[in-house]
Amino acid sequence: MHPINQSHRYARSSAFCILLCLFASPGLALECGDTLGPGTYEMEADLQCDLPPGVPSLRLSGGAKLNMHDHTLTCLADPAVGSGDGIWLEGPSNEVSGGNIEGCGVPHGQVGVAMRLVGNGNRVSKLNISGDLFPHQILVNIGGSNNVVQDVVTSLGDIAFAVGGRDNVLLHNQSLSATRFGFDVVGNHNRLTNNSAVSSDCSGYSVSGPDNVLTDNEGVGNLNNLCEGIYVIEAFRTILERNTARAGIRDGFTFAFGGNNVVRNNVATGNAGTGISVIFGDMGNEFVGNIATGNGQDLNDGNPDCDNNIWRDNQFETASACIQMICASGTRSLPVLNSPPAPQPISSAVTTSGSAPSPPDEGGGSGGGGGGGGAIDWLTLLGLTGLAGMVAARGSRPPHGSGPVARQSSRCVDAAPAHTDLLRHADSRPT
Repeated sequence: MHPINQSHRYARSSAFCILLCLFASPGLALECGDTLGPGTYEMEADLQCDLPPGVPSLRLSGGAKLNMHDHTLTCLADPAVGSGDGIWLEGPSNEVSGGNIEGCGVPHGQVGVAMRLVGNGNRVSKLNISGDLFPHQILVNIGGSNNVVQDVVTSLGDIAFAVGGRDNVLLHNQSLSATRFGFDVVGNHNRLTNNSAVSSDCSGYSVSGPDNVLTDNEGVGNLNNLCEGIYVIEAFRTILERNTARAGIRDGFTFAFGGNNVVRNNVATGNAGTGISVIFGDMGNEFVGNIATGNGQDLNDGNPDCDNNIWRDNQFETASACIQMICASGTRSLPVLNSPPAPQPISSAVTTSGSAPSPPDEGGGSGGGGGGGGAIDWLTLLGLTGLAGMVAARGSRPPHGSGPVARQSSRCVDAAPAHTDLLRHADSRPT
């Protein structure tokens, strides 16, 4: 081989080796207190750390990918002293997956954290994180933005998932027996989808930040009757869709100190308090297409005459009087509820506008005073019995055997819902 070509080959080989060394997985075993920079890391054995509170066992500074390979990070806790934190994701684009974290973040005079996301664009998935009964212990603390937390199962902990950032996605996570909140959302523009909170001591979902979206989540049971409900929404412009609240010691969904929320197609059943409850002062909300049955009370609005809250197309058994009222004029978007079915017209030609149909070509029928006479007599009868207001927006009869469950009708709504833009904005967000 020509010596120049040979030297070129050696130069190419050396460059390839340098690149391989730069991007290959670090081969050293992980140690407590390590800071991991860009690269891929494999956890080859369980790791036990004995660090003071507030000090992370592992720190990912940016671009680090840690595969725990089903191993366990354990923080050794002294109840008198506390324990160090678990894993901190500080820079952008870190990933942690496939392992267990136990006993980390036991607080001592400060908040302790098992998994902390401070940076942006991080991903955490397929983890089991267990806490304890200590107050101020957060198992997953999300403080950055555009992070994804998926398929994480937590048990105990004061707060299982604390969401303080914005534009984060929580998908397919589970909180089991949190000693206060399963999911505590104080940030904004976050999306929670297909999560589950079971047997939280206080609330499964506490939302106090604005502009968050909760869809297809489940909340089962809460244990402390001093807490308002499984879902406690103290926020503005929250969208809740297709969520379930059942077997709570108090309310299923509680709305307080906020407003302008959209609540549609949710289910509240078997709660000892109210299925869906609105506290006085929480206004401008839309409750559409929800099902609340088998609760202490199914629907409740604590505002006089429901104020400007909209209730329509909901199914329930018991509700506040203002939710059940019949809208008389059609100018205000109030629901029509528990109303008897409208009388069937004498002829299929009778219109719901109150005008008489054109007489048939062959002349009036017997007993009806002509084709138009039947319609006029019918409307006169309705006016005498106080039912004329129901004709303008007549609903169909409830199905036979439907029992006491009432279905709201949107017959008094003559304009687009006030939150159309809000709904469109939420539906356009990436999952």
